[in-house]
Amino acid sequence: MTVDWPPVIVGAVITTFSVVILRARTWIARTIANLQRATFGPLGEPIAKRSTPNGLIAPSILGIAIGVVMITGGIFGSH
Repeated sequence: MTVDWPPVIVGAVITTFSVVILRARTWIARTIANLQRATFGPLGEPIAKRSTPNGLIAPSILGIAIGVVMITGGIFGSH
């Protein structure tokens, strides 16, 4: 059995970044809100209020799932 390395490497990178985003989602949401306020002033306030840590959970979990599927496909996929 040969391993198809590109999807394994890319899948590992995607999984790693997704886990980091999931772990740092509070900081990321706060930073996005502050940047919205700083960039757009009063007009950015409605967007800043909607920037919550919960908004990053689904994309992070989806990224983890995609990474795992890529790794699995690279290792066990047909050649």
